[in-house]
Amino acid sequence: METDSFNVSPEDLYQRLESNNTVQSKKSFHVFISHSYQDSDLVRKVKLCLNNHGLTVYCDWTSDNDFLKRSLVSDYTKMVLKKRIEQSKCIVFLETKNAVNRDGSFASPWISMEIEHASLINKPVYSLNFNDDSELFDRIEYKVNNGIEISNIEINKIRT
Repeated sequence: METDSFNVSPEDLYQRLESNNTVQSKKSFHVFISHSYQDSDLVRKVKLCLNNHGLTVYCDWTSDNDFLKRSLVSDYTKMVLKKRIEQSKCIVFLETKNAVNRDGSFASPWISMEIEHASLINKPVYSLNFNDDSELFDRIEYKVNNGIEISNIEINKIRT
């Protein structure tokens, strides 16, 4: 019996993304979620809300969980995430106390890399502020870009 070997490493996924004839290379997402890994419950809520509105969402530990295990982190992980950003229409950054330091800098080099790459390739970046309830909506961009709109109603559903 003949079987295909299925490697589950960031390098293997990157090679699949670079090939023109693979399922991975043809995927596209409405939203790439940039977040702190410490906010997994919030990420699940945001993803569910966006999915319920018909949007496809990329989140590394749910979308590529076989390939992007923390024990396998390498330069290929960064390359995969950049490709996934390129396959997405926009980035939604979840601003929390875990994601942003007190001085306003990103708490993770991964978040920095994702936001910088999105900016470099002119992908819209939306920030959802979960740091302070009084400023929840102040920093969200309310515009339609590539058919995607983030609105107060959707954010309220996430918060409840």
